Amino acid sequence: MEKSELAYHIEEMALTAWPCFQQDLVDGWILRFADGYTFRSNSVQPFHSGADVEEKIGRCEELYFQRGLPTAFKISPIVQPPDLDSVLESRGYRKHTPTSVQVLDVLPESQVNARNADVRCMSLSEWLDAFSIISALPAEKKPLHAGIVERISPPMYTVAVYHEGQPAACGLGVLQDGCVGLYDICTVPSMRRMGLASKIIQALFVWASDNGASSASLSVVEANAPAVSLYRKLGFRHVYSYWYRIKDRQDL
Repeated sequence: MEKSELAYHIEEMALTAWPCFQQDLVDGWILRFADGYTFRSNSVQPFHSGADVEEKIGRCEELYFQRGLPTAFKISPIVQPPDLDSVLESRGYRKHTPTSVQVLDVLPESQVNARNADVRCMSLSEWLDAFSIISALPAEKKPLHAGIVERISPPMYTVAVYHEGQPAACGLGVLQDGCVGLYDICTVPSMRRMGLASKIIQALFVWASDNGASSASLSVVEANAPAVSLYRKLGFRHVYSYWYRIKDRQDL
């Protein structure tokens, strides 16, 4: 699969793996809304070309600002038109959160076979509570996060590691087309660099392999050096980068 094909495939899968609450179309662009929880679920996915770009941007701004949200565009190698990033920059949109999309072409047998007793498979409600504790998620954002995760339709696996009776690390896997997408890999700050994230990922690999997966994918913020290093050690390779172009209402 060529890089552009792979990017389109991954971006398409991401729409299902991390849903939104509402989705609109503006002349080939997909507008996603989830009450502001993560730009991933609250941004324009400009997959297809269409009519006048400036007019379409203006319409997107109206729809996001009506909901009290900043207008955000996800910029990846498959955006249409290809010069959209520079167009948005000229309109005052700021660049936000450069992110590396990475793949593991083959799940390593050594990790697929490493079934770790420390990692618990959990019900979704239990896992949501654990994630809220581990990530220190503000109370007002808990129902938004839950609303997104509960809408994930492909097969999903939720796991966590506990330490002295308290959740210490967690993650979830979403299985699509023989590939497991890794999401919400999170560790309590005081327990980082103890190999807990690796245990979580290995458990997700085991589940994915048992259910027919042969590869994995993830997104990691490029500035998160420890996470980038971990994924490199696990064999992930960078495929492409994406970022957001964002404009707040006061910037109009």
